[in-house]
Amino acid sequence: MADVPSRVTPQRIAAMTAGGWWKNETLEAYLDRWARERPTKPAIVDAMGRLTWQELARAAERVAHGLAAAGIGPGDVVSCQLPNCNEWIILALATIELGAVLNPIPPTYRANELRFILNALEARALVVPARFRNHDHAAMAVELRADTRSLRDVFVVRGSPGEGMRSFTWLTDTAWERREGRRPLAGTDPNAVSEVVFTSGTTGEPKGVMHTANTALAIVYPLVERLGFSERDVALMSSTFGHQTGYLYGYGLTLLLGSTGVWLDVWNAEEAARLIEAERVTYTMGATPFLQDLTYSPAVDQRDLSSLRLFISAGAAIPRKLVQDARKRLRCAISAGWGMSENGLVTCNGLDDPDEKVFGTDGRPLPGMDVAVVGDDGEILPAAR
Repeated sequence: MADVPSRVTPQRIAAMTAGGWWKNETLEAYLDRWARERPTKPAIVDAMGRLTWQELARAAERVAHGLAAAGIGPGDVVSCQLPNCNEWIILALATIELGAVLNPIPPTYRANELRFILNALEARALVVPARFRNHDHAAMAVELRADTRSLRDVFVVRGSPGEGMRSFTWLTDTAWERREGRRPLAGTDPNAVSEVVFTSGTTGEPKGVMHTANTALAIVYPLVERLGFSERDVALMSSTFGHQTGYLYGYGLTLLLGSTGVWLDVWNAEEAARLIEAERVTYTMGATPFLQDLTYSPAVDQRDLSSLRLFISAGAAIPRKLVQDARKRLRCAISAGWGMSENGLVTCNGLDDPDEKVFGTDGRPLPGMDVAVVGDDGEILPAAR
Protein backbone atom coordinates (compact mmCIF):
# COMPACT_ATOMS: atom_id res chain seq x y z
CA MET A 1 0.00 0.00 0.00
CA ALA A 2 1.19 3.51 -0.74
CA ASP A 3 2.93 5.16 2.21
CA VAL A 4 0.18 7.13 3.94
CA PRO A 5 0.85 9.03 7.19
CA SER A 6 -0.95 7.49 10.16
CA ARG A 7 -2.52 9.33 13.07
CA VAL A 8 -1.81 6.37 15.34
CA THR A 9 1.09 8.01 17.16
CA PRO A 10 2.76 6.62 20.29
CA GLN A 11 1.07 9.39 22.28
CA ARG A 12 -2.35 8.43 20.97
CA ILE A 13 -1.72 4.74 21.62
CA ALA A 14 -0.72 5.53 25.22
CA ALA A 15 -3.74 7.77 25.82
CA MET A 16 -6.31 5.39 24.31
CA THR A 17 -4.81 2.40 26.11
CA ALA A 18 -4.73 4.23 29.44
CA GLY A 19 -8.36 5.25 28.94
CA GLY A 20 -9.38 1.63 28.42
CA TRP A 21 -10.65 2.22 24.87
CA TRP A 22 -7.90 0.22 23.17
CA LYS A 23 -7.13 -3.27 24.48
CA ASN A 24 -4.25 -4.04 22.09
CA GLU A 25 -5.73 -7.28 20.80
CA THR A 26 -6.73 -8.68 17.41
CA LEU A 27 -9.47 -11.03 16.27
CA GLU A 28 -6.84 -13.72 15.73
CA ALA A 29 -6.53 -14.08 19.51
CA TYR A 30 -10.30 -14.52 19.81
CA LEU A 31 -10.34 -17.09 17.00
CA ASP A 32 -7.66 -19.15 18.75
CA ARG A 33 -9.52 -18.87 22.04
CA TRP A 34 -12.86 -20.05 20.69
CA ALA A 35 -11.20 -22.89 18.76
CA ARG A 36 -9.82 -24.12 22.10
CA GLU A 37 -12.79 -23.41 24.36
CA ARG A 38 -15.74 -24.24 22.08
CA PRO A 39 -14.28 -26.23 19.17
CA THR A 40 -17.51 -27.91 18.06
CA LYS A 41 -19.79 -24.90 18.35
CA PRO A 42 -21.07 -23.56 14.99
CA ALA A 43 -19.15 -20.40 14.15
CA ILE A 44 -20.35 -19.38 10.68
CA VAL A 45 -23.21 -20.49 8.45
CA ASP A 46 -24.04 -19.72 4.83
CA ALA A 47 -26.14 -21.29 2.07
CA MET A 48 -23.37 -23.77 1.23
CA GLY A 49 -22.61 -25.05 4.71
CA ARG A 50 -21.29 -24.30 8.18
CA LEU A 51 -18.00 -24.36 10.03
CA THR A 52 -17.29 -24.89 13.72
CA TRP A 53 -14.83 -22.67 15.53
CA GLN A 54 -12.13 -25.32 15.27
CA GLU A 55 -12.78 -25.81 11.55
CA LEU A 56 -12.74 -22.06 10.98
CA ALA A 57 -9.41 -21.67 12.77
CA ARG A 58 -7.85 -24.43 10.71
CA ALA A 59 -9.20 -23.02 7.44
CA ALA A 60 -7.92 -19.51 8.22
CA GLU A 61 -4.45 -20.81 9.08
CA ARG A 62 -4.32 -22.83 5.86
CA VAL A 63 -5.36 -19.91 3.68
CA ALA A 64 -2.87 -17.62 5.42
CA HIS A 65 -0.06 -20.03 4.58
CA GLY A 66 -1.43 -20.36 1.05
CA LEU A 67 -1.38 -16.62 0.54
CA ALA A 68 2.19 -16.58 1.81
CA ALA A 69 3.08 -19.31 -0.69
CA ALA A 70 1.64 -17.07 -3.41
CA GLY A 71 4.07 -14.35 -2.37
CA ILE A 72 1.72 -12.18 -0.32
CA GLY A 73 3.25 -10.85 2.86
CA PRO A 74 2.83 -8.41 5.74
CA GLY A 75 1.57 -5.02 4.63
CA ASP A 76 0.35 -6.25 1.24
CA VAL A 77 -3.23 -5.30 0.37
CA VAL A 78 -5.70 -8.09 -0.37
CA SER A 79 -8.86 -6.69 -1.94
CA CYS A 80 -12.00 -8.77 -1.48
CA GLN A 81 -15.22 -8.32 -3.44
CA LEU A 82 -17.09 -11.36 -2.22
CA PRO A 83 -20.74 -11.43 -1.17
CA ASN A 84 -21.49 -12.46 2.40
CA CYS A 85 -20.21 -16.03 2.60
CA ASN A 86 -17.97 -18.26 4.68
CA GLU A 87 -15.01 -17.74 2.33
CA TRP A 88 -15.09 -14.02 3.12
CA ILE A 89 -14.64 -14.75 6.84
CA ILE A 90 -11.84 -17.26 6.21
CA LEU A 91 -10.01 -14.76 4.01
CA ALA A 92 -10.41 -11.90 6.49
CA LEU A 93 -8.97 -13.96 9.33
CA ALA A 94 -6.16 -15.24 7.10
CA THR A 95 -5.05 -11.67 6.33
CA ILE A 96 -4.81 -10.98 10.07
CA GLU A 97 -2.67 -14.06 10.65
CA LEU A 98 -0.47 -13.11 7.70
CA GLY A 99 -0.17 -9.44 8.66
CA ALA A 100 -1.69 -8.31 5.36
CA VAL A 101 -4.24 -5.50 4.91
CA LEU A 102 -7.81 -6.41 4.02
CA ASN A 103 -9.70 -4.16 1.61
CA PRO A 104 -13.42 -5.11 1.65
CA ILE A 105 -15.32 -4.00 -1.47
CA PRO A 106 -19.12 -4.22 -1.95
CA PRO A 107 -20.08 -6.77 -4.64
CA THR A 108 -22.16 -4.12 -6.43
CA TYR A 109 -19.10 -2.06 -7.41
CA ARG A 110 -18.02 -2.33 -11.03
CA ALA A 111 -14.80 -1.86 -12.99
CA ASN A 112 -14.49 1.92 -12.63
CA GLU A 113 -14.81 1.86 -8.85
CA LEU A 114 -12.53 -1.14 -8.50
CA ARG A 115 -9.89 0.34 -10.79
CA PHE A 116 -9.76 3.46 -8.61
CA ILE A 117 -9.57 1.47 -5.36
CA LEU A 118 -7.04 -1.13 -6.51
CA ASN A 119 -4.69 1.50 -7.89
CA ALA A 120 -5.07 3.79 -4.87
CA LEU A 121 -4.07 0.94 -2.55
CA GLU A 122 -1.58 -0.74 -4.88
CA ALA A 123 -3.46 -3.97 -4.20
CA ARG A 124 -1.42 -7.14 -4.47
CA ALA A 125 -4.30 -9.63 -4.72
CA LEU A 126 -8.00 -9.61 -5.54
CA VAL A 127 -10.60 -12.19 -4.47
CA VAL A 128 -13.89 -12.28 -6.38
CA PRO A 129 -16.81 -14.62 -6.99
CA ALA A 130 -16.98 -16.19 -10.43
CA ARG A 131 -20.45 -14.68 -10.88
CA PHE A 132 -22.80 -12.89 -8.54
CA ARG A 133 -26.23 -11.46 -9.31
CA ASN A 134 -25.74 -12.06 -13.05
CA HIS A 135 -22.44 -10.19 -13.17
CA ASP A 136 -19.29 -11.91 -14.41
CA HIS A 137 -16.71 -10.86 -11.81
CA ALA A 138 -14.02 -13.14 -13.18
CA ALA A 139 -14.27 -11.48 -16.60
CA MET A 140 -14.15 -8.05 -14.98
CA ALA A 141 -10.99 -9.10 -13.13
CA VAL A 142 -9.29 -9.81 -16.47
CA GLU A 143 -9.87 -6.18 -17.46
CA LEU A 144 -8.71 -4.90 -14.08
CA ARG A 145 -5.43 -6.82 -14.19
CA ALA A 146 -4.51 -5.00 -17.38
CA ASP A 147 -5.10 -1.62 -15.69
CA THR A 148 -3.60 -2.33 -12.25
CA ARG A 149 0.16 -2.80 -12.32
CA SER A 150 0.42 -3.93 -8.71
CA LEU A 151 -2.23 -6.66 -9.04
CA ARG A 152 -0.48 -10.00 -9.42
CA ASP A 153 -2.96 -12.57 -8.11
CA VAL A 154 -6.68 -13.07 -8.62
CA PHE A 155 -8.49 -15.81 -6.70
CA VAL A 156 -11.97 -16.86 -7.82
CA VAL A 157 -14.53 -18.26 -5.37
CA ARG A 158 -17.22 -20.79 -6.32
CA GLY A 159 -16.60 -21.02 -10.05
CA SER A 160 -14.01 -21.37 -12.75
CA PRO A 161 -11.12 -18.89 -12.75
CA GLY A 162 -10.10 -17.07 -15.88
CA GLU A 163 -6.75 -17.37 -17.60
CA GLY A 164 -3.87 -16.63 -15.25
CA MET A 165 -6.12 -16.75 -12.17
CA ARG A 166 -6.41 -19.30 -9.40
CA SER A 167 -9.42 -20.92 -7.82
CA PHE A 168 -9.87 -20.12 -4.12
CA THR A 169 -9.74 -23.87 -3.60
CA TRP A 170 -6.03 -23.61 -4.43
CA LEU A 171 -5.78 -21.96 -1.01
CA THR A 172 -8.29 -24.08 0.91
CA ASP A 173 -7.67 -27.58 -0.45
CA THR A 174 -3.87 -27.75 -0.15
CA ALA A 175 -2.26 -28.43 3.24
CA TRP A 176 -0.05 -25.34 3.10
CA GLU A 177 0.29 -25.36 6.87
CA ARG A 178 2.12 -28.70 6.64
CA ARG A 179 4.54 -27.78 3.86
CA GLU A 180 8.21 -28.03 4.71
CA GLY A 181 10.07 -24.75 4.67
CA ARG A 182 6.99 -22.65 5.39
CA ARG A 183 7.68 -19.48 7.33
CA PRO A 184 5.91 -18.57 10.57
CA LEU A 185 2.91 -16.28 10.13
CA ALA A 186 3.73 -12.73 11.19
CA GLY A 187 0.36 -11.84 12.69
CA THR A 188 -0.93 -8.27 12.90
CA ASP A 189 0.15 -5.51 15.26
CA PRO A 190 -3.06 -4.10 16.80
CA ASN A 191 -1.81 -0.59 15.96
CA ALA A 192 -0.96 -1.35 12.31
CA VAL A 193 -3.46 -0.68 9.53
CA SER A 194 -5.34 -3.94 8.97
CA GLU A 195 -8.41 -2.76 7.03
CA VAL A 196 -9.08 -0.10 4.41
CA VAL A 197 -12.71 0.40 3.45
CA PHE A 198 -13.87 2.99 0.94
CA THR A 199 -16.80 5.30 1.49
CA SER A 200 -19.48 5.55 -1.18
CA GLY A 201 -18.13 8.81 -2.53
CA THR A 202 -21.41 10.73 -2.37
CA THR A 203 -19.49 13.98 -1.87
CA GLY A 204 -16.74 13.28 -4.42
CA GLU A 205 -14.32 10.46 -5.12
CA PRO A 206 -14.47 7.55 -2.67
CA LYS A 207 -12.25 7.98 0.36
CA GLY A 208 -10.27 5.16 1.93
CA VAL A 209 -10.88 4.82 5.68
CA MET A 210 -8.01 3.08 7.45
CA HIS A 211 -8.59 1.02 10.58
CA THR A 212 -6.31 -0.83 12.94
CA ALA A 213 -7.50 -3.68 15.13
CA ASN A 214 -7.61 -1.23 18.02
CA THR A 215 -9.68 1.43 16.23
CA ALA A 216 -12.12 -1.16 14.84
CA LEU A 217 -12.66 -3.15 18.02
CA ALA A 218 -12.96 -0.02 20.16
CA ILE A 219 -16.10 0.71 18.14
CA VAL A 220 -17.61 -2.69 18.95
CA TYR A 221 -16.84 -3.09 22.66
CA PRO A 222 -19.35 -0.45 23.91
CA LEU A 223 -22.18 -1.94 21.85
CA VAL A 224 -21.78 -5.30 23.57
CA GLU A 225 -22.67 -3.74 26.91
CA ARG A 226 -25.43 -1.43 25.68
CA LEU A 227 -27.32 -4.14 23.78
CA GLY A 228 -26.52 -7.09 26.02
CA PHE A 229 -24.66 -9.26 23.54
CA SER A 230 -23.18 -12.61 24.59
CA GLU A 231 -21.87 -15.88 23.18
CA ARG A 232 -25.48 -17.13 23.14
CA ASP A 233 -26.43 -14.70 20.38
CA VAL A 234 -26.87 -15.72 16.76
CA ALA A 235 -26.42 -13.01 14.12
CA LEU A 236 -28.16 -12.78 10.77
CA MET A 237 -26.16 -10.48 8.49
CA SER A 238 -27.25 -9.53 5.00
CA SER A 239 -25.67 -6.07 5.02
CA THR A 240 -22.56 -6.49 2.90
CA PHE A 241 -19.22 -7.21 4.55
CA GLY A 242 -17.92 -4.67 2.05
CA HIS A 243 -19.27 -1.87 4.25
CA GLN A 244 -18.65 -1.29 7.94
CA THR A 245 -22.10 -2.47 9.03
CA GLY A 246 -21.44 -6.03 7.93
CA TYR A 247 -17.74 -5.88 8.70
CA LEU A 248 -18.04 -4.65 12.29
CA TYR A 249 -21.37 -6.05 13.45
CA GLY A 250 -21.48 -9.30 11.48
CA TYR A 251 -17.87 -10.43 11.19
CA GLY A 252 -16.25 -8.48 14.04
CA LEU A 253 -18.94 -8.91 16.68
CA THR A 254 -19.31 -12.65 16.02
CA LEU A 255 -15.56 -13.15 16.43
CA LEU A 256 -15.48 -11.01 19.55
CA LEU A 257 -18.31 -12.93 21.21
CA GLY A 258 -17.47 -16.42 20.02
CA SER A 259 -21.12 -16.66 19.01
CA THR A 260 -22.61 -17.80 15.67
CA GLY A 261 -22.96 -15.80 12.46
CA VAL A 262 -25.46 -16.63 9.72
CA TRP A 263 -24.83 -14.96 6.36
CA LEU A 264 -27.36 -14.00 3.69
CA ASP A 265 -25.77 -12.86 0.44
CA VAL A 266 -28.85 -11.19 -1.11
CA TRP A 267 -31.45 -9.56 1.11
CA ASN A 268 -34.86 -11.20 0.92
CA ALA A 269 -37.36 -10.83 3.74
CA GLU A 270 -38.91 -14.26 3.26
CA GLU A 271 -35.52 -15.98 3.29
CA ALA A 272 -34.48 -13.90 6.31
CA ALA A 273 -37.57 -15.07 8.19
CA ARG A 274 -36.82 -18.68 7.25
CA LEU A 275 -33.26 -18.37 8.56
CA ILE A 276 -34.38 -16.68 11.78
CA GLU A 277 -36.65 -19.67 12.45
CA ALA A 278 -34.20 -22.37 11.32
CA GLU A 279 -31.05 -21.00 12.99
CA ARG A 280 -32.76 -19.39 16.01
CA VAL A 281 -31.34 -16.00 15.12
CA THR A 282 -31.36 -13.49 17.99
CA TYR A 283 -30.34 -10.26 16.26
CA THR A 284 -29.86 -8.67 12.87
CA MET A 285 -28.78 -5.30 11.56
CA GLY A 286 -29.65 -3.50 8.36
CA ALA A 287 -30.79 -0.30 6.73
CA THR A 288 -34.35 0.99 6.99
CA PRO A 289 -35.57 -0.88 3.87
CA PHE A 290 -34.52 -4.17 5.49
CA LEU A 291 -36.56 -3.39 8.58
CA GLN A 292 -39.54 -2.34 6.47
CA ASP A 293 -39.39 -5.43 4.26
CA LEU A 294 -39.26 -7.83 7.19
CA THR A 295 -41.89 -6.00 9.25
CA TYR A 296 -44.54 -6.12 6.53
CA SER A 297 -43.62 -9.50 5.04
CA PRO A 298 -46.31 -12.21 5.22
CA ALA A 299 -43.54 -14.54 6.36
CA VAL A 300 -43.69 -12.89 9.79
CA ASP A 301 -47.07 -14.55 10.30
CA GLN A 302 -45.92 -17.88 8.87
CA ARG A 303 -42.61 -18.37 10.70
CA ASP A 304 -41.58 -18.73 14.33
CA LEU A 305 -39.50 -15.61 14.98
CA SER A 306 -39.62 -15.87 18.77
CA SER A 307 -35.82 -16.15 19.03
CA LEU A 308 -35.33 -12.67 17.53
CA ARG A 309 -34.69 -10.18 20.33
CA LEU A 310 -33.17 -7.21 18.48
CA PHE A 311 -33.15 -5.42 15.12
CA ILE A 312 -30.55 -2.65 14.78
CA SER A 313 -31.38 -0.24 11.98
CA ALA A 314 -29.12 2.50 10.68
CA GLY A 315 -28.27 4.27 7.45
CA ALA A 316 -31.47 6.25 6.88
CA ALA A 317 -34.23 7.91 8.86
CA ILE A 318 -36.77 5.45 10.29
CA PRO A 319 -40.41 6.57 10.23
CA ARG A 320 -42.03 6.55 13.64
CA LYS A 321 -44.86 4.29 12.45
CA LEU A 322 -42.39 1.75 11.08
CA VAL A 323 -40.69 1.45 14.47
CA GLN A 324 -44.07 1.03 16.16
CA ASP A 325 -45.21 -1.59 13.64
CA ALA A 326 -41.86 -3.41 13.77
CA ARG A 327 -42.01 -3.74 17.56
CA LYS A 328 -45.55 -5.06 17.34
CA ARG A 329 -45.06 -7.51 14.47
CA LEU A 330 -41.51 -8.70 15.12
CA ARG A 331 -41.94 -8.64 18.91
CA CYS A 332 -38.37 -7.57 19.46
CA ALA A 333 -36.46 -4.46 20.46
CA ILE A 334 -35.71 -1.94 17.71
CA SER A 335 -32.52 0.06 18.09
CA ALA A 336 -32.14 2.96 15.68
CA GLY A 337 -28.61 4.19 15.21
CA TRP A 338 -26.37 6.58 13.32
CA GLY A 339 -22.75 6.16 12.32
CA MET A 340 -19.97 6.49 9.74
CA SER A 341 -17.29 4.29 8.19
CA GLU A 342 -14.73 6.12 10.30
CA ASN A 343 -16.57 5.59 13.60
CA GLY A 344 -19.00 2.72 13.22
CA LEU A 345 -22.12 3.32 15.29
CA VAL A 346 -21.86 6.67 17.05
CA THR A 347 -25.33 6.61 18.59
CA CYS A 348 -28.03 3.99 19.14
CA ASN A 349 -30.98 3.24 21.38
CA GLY A 350 -30.57 0.95 24.37
CA LEU A 351 -32.81 -1.98 25.21
CA ASP A 352 -34.60 -0.12 28.00
CA ASP A 353 -34.93 3.33 26.42
CA PRO A 354 -38.40 4.91 26.79
CA ASP A 355 -40.77 4.78 23.84
CA GLU A 356 -40.44 8.46 22.99
CA LYS A 357 -36.69 8.00 22.52
CA VAL A 358 -37.02 4.80 20.51
CA PHE A 359 -39.77 6.16 18.26
CA GLY A 360 -38.26 9.57 17.62
CA THR A 361 -34.46 9.48 17.94
CA ASP A 362 -31.33 7.60 16.91
CA GLY A 363 -30.47 7.09 20.55
CA ARG A 364 -27.62 8.54 22.58
CA PRO A 365 -23.86 8.45 22.00
CA LEU A 366 -22.07 5.25 22.81
CA PRO A 367 -19.28 5.43 25.41
CA GLY A 368 -16.20 6.96 23.86
CA MET A 369 -18.16 9.00 21.33
CA ASP A 370 -18.60 12.78 21.48
CA VAL A 371 -21.42 14.50 19.60
CA ALA A 372 -21.81 18.23 19.09
CA VAL A 373 -24.49 20.32 17.37
CA VAL A 374 -23.04 23.31 15.53
CA GLY A 375 -24.52 26.33 13.82
CA ASP A 376 -23.91 27.61 10.30
CA ASP A 377 -20.76 29.30 11.57
CA GLY A 378 -19.36 26.05 12.90
CA GLU A 379 -19.68 27.10 16.53
CA ILE A 380 -21.10 24.63 19.05
CA LEU A 381 -24.66 25.50 20.02
CA PRO A 382 -25.82 25.49 23.64
CA ALA A 383 -28.20 22.84 24.93
CA ALA A 384 -31.85 23.03 23.84
CA ARG A 385 -31.06 25.03 20.71
